[in-house]
Amino acid sequence: MSIEIRSEDENMKPYLDHPVDLIELSKLLPHEMTIRSEIEWLIKDLKMNKILIWPILVDKNTNLILDGHHRVFAMKELGYSKIPAHILNYDDEMIKLDTWYPVINIPTDDLINILKETSVMVKKVEKSNLNYELLKSRNFTCYVVNEFELYEIEGDRDKIFEIIRINFMDKITYYDNYKIALDNTDAENTCVLAWSYGKDEVRKFAKTGGVYDPKTTRHVLPFKVKKIHYDITDL
Repeated sequence: MSIEIRSEDENMKPYLDHPVDLIELSKLLPHEMTIRSEIEWLIKDLKMNKILIWPILVDKNTNLILDGHHRVFAMKELGYSKIPAHILNYDDEMIKLDTWYPVINIPTDDLINILKETSVMVKKVEKSNLNYELLKSRNFTCYVVNEFELYEIEGDRDKIFEIIRINFMDKITYYDNYKIALDNTDAENTCVLAWSYGKDEVRKFAKTGGVYDPKTTRHVLPFKVKKIHYDITDL
C-alpha cells in the first residue's frame, strides 16, 4: 500500500454537515488510476467486516469522484451497485485542488537516467534556483530534487509520472506539503515536485474517459468528513 504523510490539522476543521446519499456506481466518473494493493486490502476488509467506514465524495454536476476511487472499485469488484456518498458542488471555491508530492526511495541518478532515455528534457540547475511559484506557472513540468541537487524536467506530465509509477510505485511516500517533502530528501530519497491540474482540466479529461496516475490530484477541503460505519449488507 502507498504511504501518505499529511501535515494538515484536520482537528481544526468543522465536520461536514451534509446528507449521505446512495449513488449508483455505474454513474460515477473516475479521474485517477487506483493502486492494486489498496484495492485488495479494501476488498479483504469489506468481506470480513461488512462495514464501509467513510462515504465517498462526488461532484453533483458531473458525478466526478472527488475522493474514494479505491472504495468505488473495491465495491464494484464485490458486486455492489451502490455506494454511500456526500454529493457536493465541485465549483464551490472552498474546495481546492492540489497535488501530492512523492518522495521516492531511490538515488536521484536512477530516476534521471531513466528520464534521459525518454523524450523529456532534463536540465541540471543550481539548487538555489528552486522556485515553487515559477513551477506553478508551468514554464517546465517538474523538479527532480534531493538534498543537494536540482533538475528541471520538461515534457508530458502524465508520461513522466507513468514512468515513476511503472518503475518505482512500491518505493514512494506521498506528502501533502512540498516543503515537508523536500525536508525528507537526501542522497537516497528523491522528491518530484510538479504543478497541479485545475478543476476544469480534471473534469474535461475525465469526461473523455481519461484517468491520471494515482495521487495526481489532492482535494483540499474546508471540512472533515464523519465516519458512517455503513453496513454494506443493506445495499
